[in-house]
Amino acid sequence: TVTDDDGDTATASTSVEIKRITSSLTINGLATDAPLDNAEITVLLNGEEYMDGIVTDASGNYSFTLEVDESQNNAFVAIKAKGTGDQAAAGLISLLSNVDTLIEDSQGDGVLDVDDNPGTTVSNITTAKYALMKRAAKDKDIFSEETVEGVSEEVDPQLVLKLATAIKVAIDKATTAETQLPEGVTDTL
Repeated sequence: TVTDDDGDTATASTSVEIKRITSSLTINGLATDAPLDNAEITVLLNGEEYMDGIVTDASGNYSFTLEVDESQNNAFVAIKAKGTGDQAAAGLISLLSNVDTLIEDSQGDGVLDVDDNPGTTVSNITTAKYALMKRAAKDKDIFSEETVEGVSEEVDPQLVLKLATAIKVAIDKATTAETQLPEGVTDTL
């Protein structure tokens, strides 16, 4: 409403519809040690929890649709898997890439799976690689495409296999006194 110098008023109203522009990608993968059945999957964007409530099937398979605002297309995606029941010692993570890179990896069909990006498999090996890259990154943010690319060259593949073996033993043998996780440690992540 506006009023002029003579006291006359005029009113006008307008509706503005703001549509959010989003990017969407379906990610299909596997959480495995000896597959993690009914594992809890959490999706991280830039290292922060973004989605949860995703549960693997009896074969460790998971599927979810990641939808982000276009302003988050540069966000780095990681997937965590937490075992349940007899597999409660399993805490696994896989670093994927930025949302826009993953969309490109999906080859235009909007579905990302192991054929497009092996990081969709969350395993003791991806967890070992994460731990060693995190150590190599020192003070750098590990949830960054640039950091992952930079430090992955520094990680010794033999050391990845040794650590992955230790993680597997910790998960598989966590029920015996000799091989259970230390007091206060709830999972391998």
